[in-house]
Amino acid sequence: MACSGALAGAADIENTPRVSFSDYTYSVPPWVRLLLVVAISMVVVVLLIGVLHRHILKINAAPTKVNEDDPDPPPGIKDIAGRLIALATFAFVFLLGFGFAQFWSTAKDARDAVLSEATDFHRAVALAQDLPQGQAAPVVAALDAYQTRIVEVEWPLMVSAESANLVQERYASGDALLAAIKEVRPSDASSDPVWVNLDATIGDLLDDAVDRTNAIPSPMAVSIIIIVIVLGLVNLLAIAVFQPAARRAHLLMVAAMAALTAFLVFSLVEISNPYDGAGSIIPSLTPP
Repeated sequence: MACSGALAGAADIENTPRVSFSDYTYSVPPWVRLLLVVAISMVVVVLLIGVLHRHILKINAAPTKVNEDDPDPPPGIKDIAGRLIALATFAFVFLLGFGFAQFWSTAKDARDAVLSEATDFHRAVALAQDLPQGQAAPVVAALDAYQTRIVEVEWPLMVSAESANLVQERYASGDALLAAIKEVRPSDASSDPVWVNLDATIGDLLDDAVDRTNAIPSPMAVSIIIIVIVLGLVNLLAIAVFQPAARRAHLLMVAAMAALTAFLVFSLVEISNPYDGAGSIIPSLTPP
């Protein structure tokens, strides 16, 4: 019986429609995506800095006195750039840490909601099967339809973070379940312990579903990621341009920084959506 499957964690993501980025994150393993991001970042930055290395050395050449009696030259561009590097580094690290904290907290809330929702769903199915025969079958069928709607409609919307459509579908799914149960709920249900427990479980189930859908990324998440990427590039390029060294050592330093920056940004993007990416919620989180 389909109802015995996990409510929210049993989504067959392979058969759901996706936007192009979601399709990419699903079809390509996380470690492959990480290697691609790191490799591309390193190659692009190393090639760019390698071509411009001579010009970088000229830019950082310190001004000197022509005559001993001449006044001291003004601070060079390297001195001013040090302040830019300090500011960019602080902003990058601060916003990166803020983003990680927010996304990690949201992911935990999502996992708790999915697990709680699946537990309530199984409890509701078990209680429905204890109802009289004329009531049990319609209630189980309503729960089965509710589960199917979440798997086939709501879950893809959570993967692509379509909040507007998801909110409408969430309430439509809940209303359809309540309407189906209301049709077979007897007038004296309040005196039946099974119906009392079932009503309470359905209420908890719908509350957990709201918590689950509230855990999708907000539009602010995209803004945070974009700003982190920009700050990471500014910080990387500022250090590469204004803290030069011998060519080989300089390229090695730039390559290492590019790899680290790419890894940090990649990690932030991957945990930004609890239902997609390397840290996405998977069916094994639900009880058997």
